Amino acid sequence: MKLRRKLISEESLRTKKSTIRFTLGIIILILISHPLFLTTCKESTEPEEPEEITGWQKHPDNPVLGPGPAGSWDDAYVGCPSVIIDNDTLYMFYVGGDGQNLRIGVATSANGISWEKYPHNPILDLGSEGTWDDYWVIFPHVRHGWGIEMWYQGNDGTTDRIGLAKSILLNTFTWEKSSENPFLEPGPEGSWDDMQVSTPFVYLWESPGWVKTFRLYYAGSDGDYFRIGYAEAGNDYTWEKFENNPVLDVGSWDSPRVQDPRIIEIGDTYHMWYSGGDFFTWRIGHATSADGISWTKDPNNPVLNVGKSGEWDEAYVGGCSVLFEETFKMWYTGGRGYMHGSIGYAIKK
Repeated sequence: MKLRRKLISEESLRTKKSTIRFTLGIIILILISHPLFLTTCKESTEPEEPEEITGWQKHPDNPVLGPGPAGSWDDAYVGCPSVIIDNDTLYMFYVGGDGQNLRIGVATSANGISWEKYPHNPILDLGSEGTWDDYWVIFPHVRHGWGIEMWYQGNDGTTDRIGLAKSILLNTFTWEKSSENPFLEPGPEGSWDDMQVSTPFVYLWESPGWVKTFRLYYAGSDGDYFRIGYAEAGNDYTWEKFENNPVLDVGSWDSPRVQDPRIIEIGDTYHMWYSGGDFFTWRIGHATSADGISWTKDPNNPVLNVGKSGEWDEAYVGGCSVLFEETFKMWYTGGRGYMHGSIGYAIKK
């Protein structure tokens, strides 16, 4: 059955119990997900090209971030990390669920392994009833931009779109949604992304003086497949989709969907990590490009696979966030099924 019919079905279920609403949210969160989602890095850093980007090693004490205690806002699920560094402190923005809602919170760390959740989470809540993001807010990508920016995916019960929230400083944990939301909508009927747009990643592509060019990479769906495309904008974030989208299509192991693009520029090469695969067997892939348009998938894909039977990430891995500082560091979502989600850590030297 096509996703279009599923979305219509979801609309009719919105009036049912909150537990049903949350279950549907988690299912769709994983199906479109990153799963699940986010590579973030300090965009000013352009280290030398490493020899390889394979051979990820999972941390022995995984997961490094799990659901909260009973009764907390994230006691049922955590995932979709977006990690950013500021003044030697790591900030992880992530999605949490409590059996009723999917919202965005934050945790901090000095070493990327031991995390402390902000006591006043969530920091980004659902929109008011009747708005474009009143059903869930998920897949944050946080970056240094005009202040601190959080690009995220919102849903009104039928359609996923992409919006923006801003903060003056990372450590204030006070976010204001843009009055211009949503910034990216699904395409016209019959296009590759006519059902939904999701899992955003914004990158400063060119910066000649005050005139800047940004790229928004995202996953689009036509009801059958999820594929990755991009749009470009200037300082005003008026996005224009690339006419030859999608730029990353499904293949063998990563069909029927590729999504959750996270990009780092290293030397003259762009590296993308993404989530791909069939339902409930998501794994993490890697691709490279010289121009951000023509991408070559890694022959060693998937570069991060699911855990062994009985392990915490035995069903899926996805939705990663990658930093590079002498070594590659990856935070990723994993779980034993659609109602299970925690965040793990892996490194590549």
